[in-house]
Amino acid sequence: MLGISSSAAAAAVAADASLLHVPTFTDIPILNVSALIDAKASDDSAAYAKAIADLTMAMYDASKSVGFFLVSGHGIDTALIDDMFAMARRFFALPVDVKKTTSVSHNRGYMALGEENLNSDAQYDGDIKEALDIGPEKEDAPLPDDASELDRLLAYRLRQRNRWLSDDVLPGFKQVSMKYYDKVNELAEIVLEVLASAMGQSTAFFSDRVKVPGTMGQLRMVRYPAAPGMQSSRLSCGAHSDYGCITLLAADTPGLQIYLSPEVVKRHFPARACSDLQAHHESIKYASGGQPGGSWAWVPVVPGTFIVNLGDMISRWTNRTFKSTLHRVVHVDTDLGDRISLPFFVDCDFDTEIRVLPAFLPGSGKLSDPKEHVLHFPKPITMGQHLALMFSSTFPELPAVRKETQRLTPSPVVHVTLRDEDGQEHELAESAGA
Repeated sequence: MLGISSSAAAAAVAADASLLHVPTFTDIPILNVSALIDAKASDDSAAYAKAIADLTMAMYDASKSVGFFLVSGHGIDTALIDDMFAMARRFFALPVDVKKTTSVSHNRGYMALGEENLNSDAQYDGDIKEALDIGPEKEDAPLPDDASELDRLLAYRLRQRNRWLSDDVLPGFKQVSMKYYDKVNELAEIVLEVLASAMGQSTAFFSDRVKVPGTMGQLRMVRYPAAPGMQSSRLSCGAHSDYGCITLLAADTPGLQIYLSPEVVKRHFPARACSDLQAHHESIKYASGGQPGGSWAWVPVVPGTFIVNLGDMISRWTNRTFKSTLHRVVHVDTDLGDRISLPFFVDCDFDTEIRVLPAFLPGSGKLSDPKEHVLHFPKPITMGQHLALMFSSTFPELPAVRKETQRLTPSPVVHVTLRDEDGQEHELAESAGA
């Protein structure tokens, strides 16, 4: 396992030491999905049922404790992953004006350094990263005649066609990118089947909520330049939780940190002095429920695995029994050069209703956390409404998104319970539209 390199401290003399002096979460759960993949490939229903059953409890435990885990046995060719990293590096090495020709809209095409700020409450400027977003090449399901204005706005912002560089500029770029996209999307479907079972649902729970298979994934290529003088007021990527269902990440260099709850810290790092929570207020209000008194920890880079984390929608469906964990990126080590990561985000259709599942209702749900007595999400929300809320905060310079969000998104009351270092609970009731 690879954590942060020993040369990081020397490369970051002027950096905020608290960003670096955090433990590595070497006990991160690992789920091997090879048996499930083999069962599906051979169409062996008995082997499939056994593989799902074998993975369900491990998925439940990982989702309930940290919401982050590693997936091994995924079957994606290492050569393809290496080709994708190499292609991403070649893309980011191009002149900015060439990269900008791929820009279509926010979350599709090129995004320049500092354009996105994932923690605008704590950061004075945008994240120290540039990115390229790629969506499916398949035809999206046409919007129905009675589609809401919000759905139409989101479709415009998030479902635009990819704009590719020609082979004269970057040979093989589209071919490698889409081959990788398709393979990771297949892996995402496998992971979601296990997750659905852990949520007490049919393995088709998520696929039933995507009208056109393969259209709700988004591949992002990200370059994080090393920033030796990094301060907490501006990170490589600000603290946030992911907005959708799950994210599958391939990374070539350490740098990802996750925020562990006080309970997890006490279990895995009993001597650890806990850090303060400085995170996106939108994430805390709407889904993740970050608890003060926990600690940041490096996520190790383990060859042959993907890092997977749960998003806000899973937290809402399970009333925070399953964690949408806050995470950030800190990359200061110039010896490592640029850090490249390849997150693959998976959502459901915009009109998917997210309502706490009966199995996770506090006090009565068979899968709920017995220590949980608050219904955090008493009213449902759609996938599209949640995305609009989050994007209006992430991209405050988009007045159209913010205006439409405020006008079209209802304001359910969200109950938030925060626990301090002494274990005392502080219950808040806030409007999600505030």
